[in-house]
Amino acid sequence: MEFTVEAVYTQKDFIGFMRVYTGRDRHSRRMEAISRWTTRGAAIVMLVSALVNLLGAGYALTNGTALADLWKTMALQGALVVAGVLLLALPVSTLSGRRAWNRYEGQGMKITYRFGDNNYSETRQGNTIFMKYKGIRSIFEDPERYYLFVADNEAHIIVKSGFRQGDPEAFADFIEEKTGLELTVFDN
Repeated sequence: MEFTVEAVYTQKDFIGFMRVYTGRDRHSRRMEAISRWTTRGAAIVMLVSALVNLLGAGYALTNGTALADLWKTMALQGALVVAGVLLLALPVSTLSGRRAWNRYEGQGMKITYRFGDNNYSETRQGNTIFMKYKGIRSIFEDPERYYLFVADNEAHIIVKSGFRQGDPEAFADFIEEKTGLELTVFDN
């Protein structure tokens, strides 16, 4: 059985990768939790500081201080409120995925993967690289993609909607058989 998959990666693919990357093992999950709580703590400190300073500015206004004298303070506190809300609202993996996407030089480039009996290949801009299945260290799946990790922080992202030959559901059994690894389903 052979599989052919084509994709042009999107920012959403990179965000998905970061979610799997940060949640794939206990140490990474612990580090992601520390990062998440630290970020949330910073956001709460920003919001509380801004609220206290805005209350102080409001008090100063009621005691005769001119608004023109407080505009810098009010603008800074408004910026703190916006930053605090953003830090609370956006997950760390989303921010990391967006940052990785912005650095990715292959935006808009079509990638083709072919999975055969003895090896698999990746083709970008007419250049094909052949790889052995034994180089895959771990495999993960989310609802839209497979992630074939070949290093601690590097994975081939196999987009399920990009299958041109073979069935995405059958690919799970195929890749487990070829690698001898167990596929981990990631629903986060």
